[in-house]
Amino acid sequence: MESNGVKYLFLTMIVAVASFFIIPNFSFAISEEEKTQALIDFFQNHLVQLRNETKDSNQWCYDFENNLNMGDENNDVYNLQIALQKDGFDTGITETNEQEPTVYFDEKLASLVSGFQMKYKDEILIPNNLQYGNGFVGQATRDKLNKLYGCWKDITPSITLLSPNGGEKLAIGQTYTIKWSSQNIPSGKLITISVYNPAKNDRRNMIERVVNNGEIRWTVPTVLDAGEKYYLMVEVGCDSGGRNCIASDKSDEPFSAVSVSSGNSPSSSAASDWQTYFMKFLKSFNFAK
Repeated sequence: MESNGVKYLFLTMIVAVASFFIIPNFSFAISEEEKTQALIDFFQNHLVQLRNETKDSNQWCYDFENNLNMGDENNDVYNLQIALQKDGFDTGITETNEQEPTVYFDEKLASLVSGFQMKYKDEILIPNNLQYGNGFVGQATRDKLNKLYGCWKDITPSITLLSPNGGEKLAIGQTYTIKWSSQNIPSGKLITISVYNPAKNDRRNMIERVVNNGEIRWTVPTVLDAGEKYYLMVEVGCDSGGRNCIASDKSDEPFSAVSVSSGNSPSSSAASDWQTYFMKFLKSFNFAK
C-alpha cells in the first residue's frame, strides 16, 4: 500500500503538468525550452523524494522460527546478524551488503546475542530466571527479535472453528468433517485439534500437527464416553509441548458423544445447523480497515 507521502507526490506532479499544459496563460512568459527544462528539473527532484518514500515503506523484516546456537550455519544466522546490526550491535552485515554473507554462528555472534539479551533482559532473561545473557537464541530471544523485526509483527494471526460448533450429537465410531478458517498464519504452521470435557476437566489431543488446509476428516474415537459433552478445540503453531500456540479457538458449545444407534448420521450432521456455520464463517473475516 502506498503511503500518504507517495500519493501526495503523485498528486503534486500531476498538478505541475497541468499548470504547464492545461492552463493556457500560466506560462505565457516562459519559452518552450525553459518550460521543458523546468519540467525535467521538477521531475528529477521529486523522483528522488518518491524513491526515498518507497524505500522507507518497504522495511526489512524476517521471521525467526528456529532456535539458534553456536555452530549453526544457515540463512537464519545471516538474518540474525542483520537484525542485530539494526539494533545497534556491530556485526558488519546489512541487507544491502554486496559481500558474501557470513552464515556461521561463531563466538563473536554469540557475544552479540548475549548483549541483545541483556539489553532486553526484562523480556528475555528475567521471565526465565536468568541473570546474564547466554548467547543462545531460544524462544524468548526469538520472540523479541520477531516483535522488533518480524514480518508478522503488525498482523494478528487468528483461527476460527466453523464446524462442528456445538450442540451436535456425534456418534462414536462415525466420521465427520472438522472445518476451520484462518488469517495471517505463517506458512508451515501446523494444526492441532483436541477435545475438552469440562465436567471431568479432561483434555485430549485428537489430531496433532497436520497441515492448515481448512478441514480434516475425523472419526470420533472410542476413548470418548457416550453421554458426555466435549468442546472441540483447534490450535495452530504450537510448540512440541503443545504450548505457545499463535492462535486458537473452540466450539461455542460442547457436542454430545453418543453411541452409534442414537447419534446423527454423518450426512445429517454435516447439514445440521447451517445458519450457525454460516454466521461463524462470516465472523472469521476481519473487516476492519
